[in-house]
Amino acid sequence: MAASEKIVLITVKYRASRGLGLATAKAIASLSPSYYIICGIRADSQAETHQSNISTAELDITNSDSIGAAVSHIKDKYGKLDVLVNNAGVSSKLPNIVDNLTERISVNPLGSTRVTEALMPLLEKSSTPILLFIITVLGSIAARSDPTHPFTQIEATGYRTSKATLDLLMACYT
Repeated sequence: MAASEKIVLITVKYRASRGLGLATAKAIASLSPSYYIICGIRADSQAETHQSNISTAELDITNSDSIGAAVSHIKDKYGKLDVLVNNAGVSSKLPNIVDNLTERISVNPLGSTRVTEALMPLLEKSSTPILLFIITVLGSIAARSDPTHPFTQIEATGYRTSKATLDLLMACYT
């Protein structure tokens, strides 16, 4: 591996063949051929990236063993991580607010924290480490409190709460 190569891990919910995770991977990969992108996906996912500098690795952000295996893979193959994009998350609808919050909190902020903490030693080996968390305006307390905001009426209490938590978590890492 050349010193100029940048190793990027993007956590992806289920598929590397569509969605924000793949769009992010393609955007970063297009910046330079020296960027090597790894899409961390669940074992039951299908990977269809079709680009030579984008690959996949098994990673379930809710499973400590899966996270450990992904960390070992990156450490053994690259020895460092330059960019971590915490993108994986869940937003499905559950009717019970407690179940809704439990699922979203366990995946969105806690999953991202598990991955970030496990990969921090590899990020620290980079000369220019970058840590990113994908959040949304739905997690904004100011937007939710503004009756004129277009997304005020969207009912997504669990998702909003988990993304607001993720936003604060990101601030704590800076």
